[in-house]
Amino acid sequence: MAIKQWLITRINDCYVLIKHARVNLNNLQSIINIIVSASKLEIEKLEVKLNKQNAFLAALGGAFWTMPILFAWFFVFQNFPKFAPLMLVLSGILIGIAVRLHGRGYTKRFSVVAFILHLSTVLIAVDFGILLEGKLWAIILFGLYFIGAWSAVFFAKKKVPFAEHRAYFELMEKTQHVSLKKWCNRWFVVMPSFLISMLLIHAVTTLMLVFVIEEQALQAEIVEANKQKIAQQSKEIDVTPGNLKTLTVKQSLLYAHAYFNGHRFTESGHYEHDFPTSEYKSKTILKYLAHQENNSRALFVLGVVDKNKVMIDKAAELGDSYAKLYSILDFGCNGDPLKVIPLLNGLYSVTKEQAIKSEINTIHGDGFSSICEELSSGSFEYSFVRDYKTVL
Repeated sequence: MAIKQWLITRINDCYVLIKHARVNLNNLQSIINIIVSASKLEIEKLEVKLNKQNAFLAALGGAFWTMPILFAWFFVFQNFPKFAPLMLVLSGILIGIAVRLHGRGYTKRFSVVAFILHLSTVLIAVDFGILLEGKLWAIILFGLYFIGAWSAVFFAKKKVPFAEHRAYFELMEKTQHVSLKKWCNRWFVVMPSFLISMLLIHAVTTLMLVFVIEEQALQAEIVEANKQKIAQQSKEIDVTPGNLKTLTVKQSLLYAHAYFNGHRFTESGHYEHDFPTSEYKSKTILKYLAHQENNSRALFVLGVVDKNKVMIDKAAELGDSYAKLYSILDFGCNGDPLKVIPLLNGLYSVTKEQAIKSEINTIHGDGFSSICEELSSGSFEYSFVRDYKTVL
């Protein structure tokens, strides 16, 4: 009887264990079903993302955005040149983001596109000289470029969330995903299109930058020309008789020389460049001095610049020493040079102008051949007025 009771108890225990085991198996099956369902959901979600990958758009979009990036680089260099090297990093970040937004890719090919775009952008910046102004250690520049290139590679492709790693492994690592077989992700389509679009956009950008630089240079020239014009105008004088009366003869002659040659000497001999040129105003001053003030030196200079021998001879008759020198030289050049030597020596002994004495010494040393060509040049030499003050 006791044995029978023990057997019944053991059988009941086994029944309970089997019943609990069946429940646990059912629970395990439910858990497995949930996991499988979750994995399928993750795979479906990730597959939607993978199907949106488009290396072709990444290449074209990234290439397009290099244009505004280069213009931004140019702007930074123009206005904040010390910060221009930082564009090595910023351009990499922006190019990486552009490739990521247009391509929405998860593979390394998107990083390769971004790396090439960043490198080509940097080369254009170097070619245009907008990378650096002044000096900077090469290791710093290389470091900035490395950070920029790494940023382009890092930001170019989307990151797989941790929860989707298993699904990514199933779809991309085990076998090649179907999205990579689309024409827009094929290398033989993407790479030629990428290179052609990049070269075209870079060519357009280069032409536009050249145009901007030339336009800026032209505007700078215009501004500089206006400044020079204003500066020249500030140097000009009123050449009416009323104003010329307020100047000394020496001052008037110096202004006449300045207008004729485009540079001015002061009475103390100081040189001023960029004086406005006006042969008309120069002759106006000379005519005023010659006819209104009866100045023989002005009459002589008028005869020289107009190549009028009559005026030169008349100035010599009025006693102008330089006119006498020219008359003697003209006789020597067209006649017998030996006969004018005594005349030159006589003029040398009486003149007080050092410029005339220098001319005579030159003739004694080099002969008439060096001076005869100057007689018909029609130039207004500074020596005509340099020492004139001493004979007033």
